[in-house]
Amino acid sequence: MFLVFLYLQVPPRHIVIEAGAKGGSFDTTALLLKNRLEEKGISVSIINREETLGILGNVNRANIVLDEYGITPESSTYVELSLRQMADALSHGDIDVGFFLQPTNNKIVAEIGTYGI
Repeated sequence: MFLVFLYLQVPPRHIVIEAGAKGGSFDTTALLLKNRLEEKGISVSIINREETLGILGNVNRANIVLDEYGITPESSTYVELSLRQMADALSHGDIDVGFFLQPTNNKIVAEIGTYGI
């Protein structure tokens, strides 16, 4: 697993992927995702961490990142959804962004990748 932080900016669209040690499976997957996303015009940065368990600790810091971009409880509505519900809501335009921690070979994650958002 690795964590994908998605920042919606227009323009540019940018994603930061936090992956494991360089050369490892998380890094290899992150590089694959980077290449695919950049083909679609989305810029990607990869942050490598030797200690992959530290990535999970950043999930608790997500609200700090959101605050930096002006996404606060006052300016947004936070909705807890299952991964399936989130995919459906994204595809129908009911929500603008979803945060999840799933392996890249997850069927629903792959589906979300086809939305062209």
